[in-house]
Amino acid sequence: MTYTIILSLAQRSTSNWLYKILINRLSNSFGISGLVLGWLTSYLSNRSQLVRVDQAQSNLTHCTSGVPQGSVLGPILFSIYTSPIAQIVQDNNILLQQYADDTLLYLGLSTSCLQTATSCLECCLSSLHAWFCYNGMSLNPMKSEATLLGSSRRLQSFPVIHDVSIASSVLPTTNKVTTLGVILDSKLTFDAHVSSVCRNAHFHLQALCHIRSSLTTDMATSIAVALIQSCLDYANSLLYRVSSLNLQYP
Repeated sequence: MTYTIILSLAQRSTSNWLYKILINRLSNSFGISGLVLGWLTSYLSNRSQLVRVDQAQSNLTHCTSGVPQGSVLGPILFSIYTSPIAQIVQDNNILLQQYADDTLLYLGLSTSCLQTATSCLECCLSSLHAWFCYNGMSLNPMKSEATLLGSSRRLQSFPVIHDVSIASSVLPTTNKVTTLGVILDSKLTFDAHVSSVCRNAHFHLQALCHIRSSLTTDMATSIAVALIQSCLDYANSLLYRVSSLNLQYP
């Protein structure tokens, strides 16, 4: 019987030379050159921003890192910038799931290889920390989580993993982690996730009730589908064969 330890990492950019590194990565790692590389260089270069409130505005500031917020290319360029993470993790025999700035590391554990596996994980985290520092980024321990997944019986008999070392900080293990809006509890019952979904749906339903008299049926339906049904439908395939208690959640 194996167990799974999951580590959810959060990253933040602190680089002033991000553009140069990104352009080099586009060229050297992804083979982008010529006119297309020129377009991307122009898109990223010579950007400025300011803050305006009514008639007052701040001084114009030159942007030395980052991409336009809400842009279509933003998540893609960030994924390209952080693409070497996958190779680092693979070299340490750790499994990886990554979406934009959400990175999930996981590996199977057994009582016979516990010490080796945890040492391998911490070695991987040390390598990632060094890579982030070299590339003008940093791991954010305050937004990172770690948990141990397994059945109730196995978790009770398994040695307790109290914490994981990450970015010179101690990250305690918890009973659940959140990844891409889904709450994974240590026993994979999805109790916490179902409770969260129901709370969010109830909140939007109550808000809709307050303004229902001012809306037409079509308007109310559109709002209910956008805010409530979307909440219920998100990642619902994970709830296949969930307990009847969760299906009947009040």
